[in-house]
Amino acid sequence: MLQLSAAIFLAACTVPDEPTAARENNLRTSIAAVAAQHEGLDAVFDTIARESPAFAGIVFREGRYRVLLSDLADSTRARSAVMRALNARTVYLSSKGPRLPDPILAFEAVRYSWQALMSVYDRINSTLDASRLSASDVDEAANLVVLYASTDDDATKVRDFIRTTLSKDSSLITVRVRAPAKPDQLTLLDRIRPISGGLEIKPGCTALTVGYRNAQPVLLTASHCTDLRFRPDGGMTSQNMSSPLWGAEVHDPAAYLCSLSSRCRKADLAAFSVSGIDLQPGETQAYEVGTIAKPSTRNLGLNLQNGTLDIVGAFQIIAIKSWAVNGETIERVGRTTGWQYGQQVFSCQNITYPSNNNPWYVRILCTDLGNAFSQGGDSGGPVFQVVDPLSGGLNVVLLGINHGRNTTPDASNYYSNFNQMRQEIPSLCFSLAMC
Repeated sequence: MLQLSAAIFLAACTVPDEPTAARENNLRTSIAAVAAQHEGLDAVFDTIARESPAFAGIVFREGRYRVLLSDLADSTRARSAVMRALNARTVYLSSKGPRLPDPILAFEAVRYSWQALMSVYDRINSTLDASRLSASDVDEAANLVVLYASTDDDATKVRDFIRTTLSKDSSLITVRVRAPAKPDQLTLLDRIRPISGGLEIKPGCTALTVGYRNAQPVLLTASHCTDLRFRPDGGMTSQNMSSPLWGAEVHDPAAYLCSLSSRCRKADLAAFSVSGIDLQPGETQAYEVGTIAKPSTRNLGLNLQNGTLDIVGAFQIIAIKSWAVNGETIERVGRTTGWQYGQQVFSCQNITYPSNNNPWYVRILCTDLGNAFSQGGDSGGPVFQVVDPLSGGLNVVLLGINHGRNTTPDASNYYSNFNQMRQEIPSLCFSLAMC
């Protein structure tokens, strides 16, 4: 890489007694190796591409899973690998009960293979200063590597970087401007027992639900809703803002070094013990595992309107789906906007958040982006699919944890899918039989 570009796009590492070229090269090599360790749906697509080299991604459109191929002659191998991946992503909590329909595939031709796009993406992630970007993504629907610059000035510098260091691959890359992502938090709701997903928890965020970690019940929410985001603090929580504190933080690991200017987490996820939940006279149950409060109205996210917060029942998680593909319907519940639904728009973006007063940024790896309208206070809430929404169904398939939105007014919601959550908490489950 040209030295000028390195000076502009690589943050300086000030480490005592370590300014040698050899040590810097070792650090760059280490960071490049981390960048090549793909997360979530990207890792699934890697597996499919090893079996079908022409594979370029999957999107859901007009009732079918569209399998994108750079060579349609590879459709037989792609069909086998894609069907295995789609079926393997869903784990049912019971051997009985409703089931999702079998996926229907169709094949479409595109220009670039997944492997070609990811090769360029890995080079960018290991060299480009994360503070220049609000997000980055291999957008399978566009068949391009998409870099979202935080400002017009950053976009100009990113394009200069591409011209000087990636000129041969510039046709695979597009640069767009999008304001940085913003974590959701702060407003108020009622105290409710038993505690379930979708309810407000301190400090003005939303509970995902109660699940199990190492076979012990825990309340799940977003890491940035804790006292110290993206690092352990041993703090406590409550439901709601006016309730006594209970439950110590049991999971919120420190973000790890993944580039010269940023640290990474697999998911924006934290877990609290449910011990000590306060009960008032007449209350007998402190929490429910695998349930989500159901608001009275379901709202289309693209309308940009808050929904009602009145609770009329509860959703029951009957299955876990590791990931969704672009175009699939996603739904979520949050203590500010209620029950919203939309579509998944982008998958597996690396989202950059500032880390309070620390001199580095935090990337939430392989974050999915939908248009199920999220606002302040919705962070930590559940993202899911309703098995039969048109008939008022209460059974849902959990997809992940909501954690942010774009700072520009739109219907966006960011979430970490269940595959990413399980990488942070391998023992995470929502029924003891599943554990």
